[in-house]
Amino acid sequence: ARKKLSVKNFKKRYFVLSHLGLSYSKSRGDAVINTIPINEMQAVERVDETAFNMKFMLQLVQPERVLYLQAKNSVDQLEWLSVLSNVCYGGRLNSSVVHSGAFVSNVWSCCGSLIVEQPGCKPVSQAVRLLADYQETNIERELNKLYRLLLESQDRLMALKDDASKMTRSCIENEGKSPPLPPRLSTICELIVFIKNLELSSKCYLLNRAVRRGSRETPFVCDSSEAYVVR
Repeated sequence: ARKKLSVKNFKKRYFVLSHLGLSYSKSRGDAVINTIPINEMQAVERVDETAFNMKFMLQLVQPERVLYLQAKNSVDQLEWLSVLSNVCYGGRLNSSVVHSGAFVSNVWSCCGSLIVEQPGCKPVSQAVRLLADYQETNIERELNKLYRLLLESQDRLMALKDDASKMTRSCIENEGKSPPLPPRLSTICELIVFIKNLELSSKCYLLNRAVRRGSRETPFVCDSSEAYVVR
């Protein structure tokens, strides 16, 4: 029998997709808890937010059950939909139908059916199917990743700047004169200023949007290796 689903059922898991299937463990390097063979991946689709009152949900339909996943954000969700749709629909005609909701409190939240084994109430969306053939680089996604790397490098850059500044001060004390700013220190300072300006520009841009990306509800950075799973 299907267990009752709720937010409490969700646990954080580390996912790896390979030619063997979709495997997940508690964290990177831990023993694999389960592997879903590729030939058992019948369909992938988004899940309505109202099903669990959670954003960035997707589902992986298997012959005997449905695996519900929550990505960290919309970019992460799109990446998982893209790779999983390639597995489910790439190069083959698949007429899968799915439930856009979930079977919660003994009823399907999407169609109202009281039968847990009820076949899907709608076909997989064309948008998700098209992801299987999408090969172009998502520029916004790649820029978001680069932005995150720059933000995360600030502490390291500040530490390097402090070390370079100490070396410069030591030279001044020993030689009694102020030498030109070392190229290394100059480059580090330029990078720090660039990141600060980029961060300021990003915040101004987000404030002008109707839905503010970068908030807890709609973050703009991601780690595509992690998601939340309910069994």
